[in-house]
Formats: sequence, C-alpha cells, structure tokens
Amino acid sequence: MKNAIGILALGVFALAGCQSESARSGNARDALAAAGIAGHVANTSAADQDSTPMVVRRVWGGPDVDISGGPSPDGHYLCYVDWSTGNVALRDLSNREARQLTTDGSLDPYESAMDCGFSPDGRHVIYHRWVDHSDRPWELKIVGLSGTEPRVLYRAEDWFGSTWAPDGRHLLLSVGFGYGDARQLVELSVADGATRTMEELGSDWPHYLGGLSARSTSRR
Repeated sequence: MKNAIGILALGVFALAGCQSESARSGNARDALAAAGIAGHVANTSAADQDSTPMVVRRVWGGPDVDISGGPSPDGHYLCYVDWSTGNVALRDLSNREARQLTTDGSLDPYESAMDCGFSPDGRHVIYHRWVDHSDRPWELKIVGLSGTEPRVLYRAEDWFGSTWAPDGRHLLLSVGFGYGDARQLVELSVADGATRTMEELGSDWPHYLGGLSARSTSRR
C-alpha cells in the first residue's frame, strides 16, 4: 500500500494543473483566461501546444511519501506537508535531502499545514493552514525559500481553493460558504492582501481551483 501511494504521487505531479472544462461556466472560463491562467483557455491551436515528450520517473518512495504538495517550476524541489510535525517541508529531488520550511505547524493542538505550492518563479511557497479555536480557521500563508518568516495572506471561515496567477503577484481564490453554496472567483494581491471579486460562480465550481502549485516546466 505504501509503495502504491508513492507511485500515486507521480501521477498527481504529472497531472497538476489539469482541470475539467465541463464544470465551468462560460463567464468563469473567460475570467480565468483574462487572468492568464495556463490550461484554462479552450481551443488552443496545435501549433501553440508543447510537443516535448513527458517523461514520468519515480522521485520518492517509502512510508513518508506525501502528495499534498507539488514540484517547483524547475523540477528541483518538492514541497510537501510533514505530517509528523504539521509543517511544510522541502525535498531536494537531486540528492533526496529534506528540510523543514516552516515552524508554525502543530499537531497538539491541531494547527497543521494542509497543502503547499510554489510560486511561478520558484522563490516562494504558499500553503493552507488550519488554525484550531479560531472564528476564521482557514489561513493562506506565504513563505520564502530563503528563510523568511511566513506571512498570512488571507483568512476565511470555510475552505477555499487557491492557485497562482502566472505573474506571481496575484492568486486566484474560489471563495464561498459551505460546499453546497455558490462561490466567487476572487483575485488576491500577494503584496498587500487586497482582494477583488472577478466573477460570481455557480455552486458546481471546483473548490480546489487547480491546486496551489505553478505548473512544472521540467522535462527531465
């Protein structure tokens, strides 16, 4: 079972960023296209598609494999949640060394990171964090790979999906109140946390919004 989880992780990384078009309305698709989110513009011509063969390779195996993160854009690092501490960790895929990236995680009380993803330039990682005993328990935080302190970007009462915009200066959030309610597509500024509602979405909009990670450009 543990080996199967490790192999499953490869499939998740290879497919990161892919989403079904069938669950989106025309207006929502236009809003994503206007924001420049890769993979959301329909009818891409064959000439515009990358024809480089994709190579799948096993990068990690064992009982501590975690699939709640993703690779850096250059394919050098993998961010993941260390479920023994509740912190975000980095794994160097070239030498298999790992290190803790955050120190705000806790399993008692339960205030753990839940997932993570790299910025398009690979210099920052964002992650959702659950904060126990809070009226807005879901946090979105950002931390630099250089060792900067994590900073809160957004807080909410209910889970919200997040994905990077290609410019690396904004995030897109799928915000709502409960799984059965209509949601909003919200643009969030990384610099100051300012938000702007881009589109009113239906209740069938996916919560995860493509995941936190920027798509990996590595073809190794």
